Amino acid sequence: VYFYSRYRWMSDSSSEGATRQKICSQGDTKYWLKTTTSTKWWSGSDNLWVSITIHGSKGDTETGILDNKGIDDFESGDTNTYLFGGMKDVGEISCITINARGTDGWLFTEISVFKYRIGDTPMLLATFVNHDNVWMDSNVHKFCKE
Repeated sequence: VYFYSRYRWMSDSSSEGATRQKICSQGDTKYWLKTTTSTKWWSGSDNLWVSITIHGSKGDTETGILDNKGIDDFESGDTNTYLFGGMKDVGEISCITINARGTDGWLFTEISVFKYRIGDTPMLLATFVNHDNVWMDSNVHKFCKE
């Protein structure tokens, strides 16, 4: 069993990576992310691990891996949503940094960030459009509000 964090490999064998890691809450904010994959040829991905750092007026917070269990995430033309709790409230959002790891490129059209409260409609905080058609494939790229 393997898990990759941004900082090190996790494994059930100490010869292959760390076997334990302390995981702490960054805060009490829940962010809901909505990604839309392009419909361009080969834009979907089947082998990519993506996390996002949200940058704002009060600092930064980083999501875990964007993955919905049992669902093929990042398929061409699809919209996927991800909920992350225990996040730091970053205030007014200015940018996101996408950290992609894997062997299969992904081209998204937009990513929206919402603040989520149980029982309320998610509140849209920012939308980032991929105007330059940046392919995410084992790279890091920062997208900022226009």
